[in-house]
Amino acid sequence: MRPISTDDAEAISRLLMVVGQPVRIRMIDVLERGAGKLTVQQLADELGVSVTDASQHLRYLRDAQIVRGRRRGRATCYQVIDRRPLDIYKRAIECVKEPNLEPAREAA
Repeated sequence: MRPISTDDAEAISRLLMVVGQPVRIRMIDVLERGAGKLTVQQLADELGVSVTDASQHLRYLRDAQIVRGRRRGRATCYQVIDRRPLDIYKRAIECVKEPNLEPAREAA
């Protein structure tokens, strides 16, 4: 594996800051399970947060192009358009739920 460049490290850090918030992790999960037909109110109810908080979290996810909103009458329904954060979550769950079975490498 090649060394991670400074630019790549900064981009990874920005992504992890966006997708690493507990409410956003759950929000992406809820949207994925809900087939993308959930409004801000429905998300807020499902997550147990205020509509204002849900809207602010959605803004970060929209800005990162992870979710998209579509107007349906007077409401906007949201869906996940970039599923790669779900892969990050799956790997992270493996890290926290399963013990590391490989021995640590010793420093040279």
